Amino acid sequence: MSSSVSPSRVALVNMPFAATNRPSLGLGLLQAELARRGIGCDVYFPNVWFAELVESPVLVGLVSGYPDNRYLLGEWLFSRALWGESADRDRAYLDLLRGFGHEVEEDRLLGRLVECRRLIEPFLERCLAEIPWSRYRLVGFTSMFQQQLASLALARRLAARWPDLVIAIGGANCEGGMGRALFEEFDFLDVVCSGEGDEVFPELAEAILEGRPAPHRLGILHRSKSKSPDSNLQPPAAEIAPLVRDLDALPFPDFDDYFAALDAARLPADHDPPRLLFETSRGCWWGEKSHCTFCGLNGLGMSFRRKSPERVLAELEALVGRYGERTRAASATDNILPPEYFMSLFPRLAERRLGLELFFETKTHLNEEQVLLLRRAGVRILQPGIESLSTAALGRMAKGNHRLQNVQILKWCLQYGIEVYWSYLTGFPGESEGELAEVPSLAGLLSHLPPPSGLRAIHFDRFSPYAEEPERYGLLDLQPVAAYRLVYPGLSDASLHRLAYFFAATDPADSVPPEVRAEADRAIEQWRAAAKGRALFSMPFRDGTLVCDFRSPAAPRLIALSGEYARWVEECRQIRPISRLFGETGRDRAEEKLQRLLDLGLILREGNYVLSLAVPLGEFYSPPAAVVARMKEFQERLRSGAVDPEPADGERLWIRLDD
Repeated sequence: MSSSVSPSRVALVNMPFAATNRPSLGLGLLQAELARRGIGCDVYFPNVWFAELVESPVLVGLVSGYPDNRYLLGEWLFSRALWGESADRDRAYLDLLRGFGHEVEEDRLLGRLVECRRLIEPFLERCLAEIPWSRYRLVGFTSMFQQQLASLALARRLAARWPDLVIAIGGANCEGGMGRALFEEFDFLDVVCSGEGDEVFPELAEAILEGRPAPHRLGILHRSKSKSPDSNLQPPAAEIAPLVRDLDALPFPDFDDYFAALDAARLPADHDPPRLLFETSRGCWWGEKSHCTFCGLNGLGMSFRRKSPERVLAELEALVGRYGERTRAASATDNILPPEYFMSLFPRLAERRLGLELFFETKTHLNEEQVLLLRRAGVRILQPGIESLSTAALGRMAKGNHRLQNVQILKWCLQYGIEVYWSYLTGFPGESEGELAEVPSLAGLLSHLPPPSGLRAIHFDRFSPYAEEPERYGLLDLQPVAAYRLVYPGLSDASLHRLAYFFAATDPADSVPPEVRAEADRAIEQWRAAAKGRALFSMPFRDGTLVCDFRSPAAPRLIALSGEYARWVEECRQIRPISRLFGETGRDRAEEKLQRLLDLGLILREGNYVLSLAVPLGEFYSPPAAVVARMKEFQERLRSGAVDPEPADGERLWIRLDD
């Protein structure tokens, strides 16, 4: 059925499984740019609608994006809506899913997935019924990670019911060869945008709404709906759109429709509060010179570009003015923080005090003053790209950092009240048993510091060096992860290979015994479970330093340091070469004293460098409440004489190290 009135607007659609606690920055930018050109545009958030249908906490997690993309859980939920029913295919998929170690009982999870799948058709019917499609000439879907099949399932239904509607899709899943594969395999898609669509998509929209031929632009694959025999003579443009070079020229994103969708939604009471999104840069300055081997996030747009600090400030102020009553949390979508901002943007943010709680991704190459500046500028969450605590593993990743740097940034973030997001990655080509075998001891030593989200097996992502140069890393037969075959059953092996983003080695050279990996996983889970009740902190004490060690609840210790012991622990609050500590002390004697600090777990050593592990009490750090309560208990015991302050080999609550 087609409308009798010529439609003149654009609809943009954000399908599951995009996170529901944040808008789509890409769609917000496109909507603002279309408005700047006088084109009416509405943005819809069916991902929020889907969240209304789901009550199980496990499935709500799916709506926000499942952490292990190898299983394509979100894609499987919509696969039947695109390809039809197949009991054999469903059994094969559930068999693939079994035993992957989710935190809930396996059968309950599988049952909930099957239950959730029954919601898909009613959900798609709601999308068809509640959006006034006849108002629009062009609809654009954004597709990133596990939004693909949900978008395709709705797009096919739209094409059948509104044959004059021009259907476009873009986003990370459409970049380069993936976009061409989509265009060739799904003929109900009229347009595929590959690469940054900020400039090319509005030009396309103008042409379509004005009835002109689509512009022949890089990054646009287009087939005409015209009945003219000459309408498709122009060959489709290739590969990706030109990168946006002047980020300051982009409009401020428009999130009005997102907050309207939240207001109208009936979401669970414990739904995550909304966060604003903004960007200060695109690409990766580190990746330009040393591409991390596992990272495919920048696709073909690695070239680093950043906004001026004046523009970032103006954008944040505009977002606060427009949405500040709804939320004060804002996340930068940058892959990496521009280092120049420490001299420009962050001092100004610290002065302006916008009241925003900011999130950024960064490298670990920060000094203590920079971490403090981030805190004063409003940064409350960092993702510093730690990835591992093995220097050997970090070297193979081409991260450009080492263990002590990663531990140091964890300590400083705790010291200055900045939450840290990081995962401990494993499964790299060349990984050794020893790298994972040391994880349990490290987890105990660092149990007072922010833990990783878990031990995560890497997958080999398109555009990463692993996927682009597999022979270099001994990955002789990379194939799309097995789930692709079950969620895209209608595609040939060649098409799957062009379409897939996640790959796996069919015969990985894994030299790590399963029991070693399992022990590392248990240690990290114990670290996570106990983190909020552990502490290792220091404070001035008499003529030296008192270190309060509550990393082991069964064996807490108060360690009084004076002389060189105190000086070394204080001086090594940041990474120091050992030679700087020795002074006039003979090397043998100094090594002996250093070993005592190592034995007590007060410092971490790597080669000729050391780092103190205790967090100083200060403006932003105080120990957990449970630790404070135990401290008071110990003070009473010491005052009452219940504990000998100078024990021989008895209770080791009190330890003194002096010269």
